[in-house]
Amino acid sequence: RQTDRPVFDRPGALAWIADRTRERGAHTGYSWAVVGEAGEALGCVAVGAVNRTHDTGWVSYWTTEEARGRGVAPAGVRALARWAFDELG
Repeated sequence: RQTDRPVFDRPGALAWIADRTRERGAHTGYSWAVVGEAGEALGCVAVGAVNRTHDTGWVSYWTTEEARGRGVAPAGVRALARWAFDELG
C-alpha cells in the first residue's frame, strides 16, 4: 500500500482536501470520497494530471483496510470513468 502523501492527523487531512480543491478549481484533478451506506469512509477515487490538450488523465484510488476485498475500488473506478467520459469527454 502506497501513497505519496499519507495523512496522519486533522491538519494533514485538511491540507489534503485543500490540495484536491485547488486541483478541481484548476481543472487538473477531480477526487471523490467513496462512502458506505451508513456514510462511513471507504476510500477515494480520483482522476488527476488531467491534460485537455491530449485528453488524458491518471486514475488513482485508495481504500481503507476494512473496505479491501469488497469490490469498493472497482466500483468507484467504474463510476469515476463514467463521470470522466461523460463530463470531460
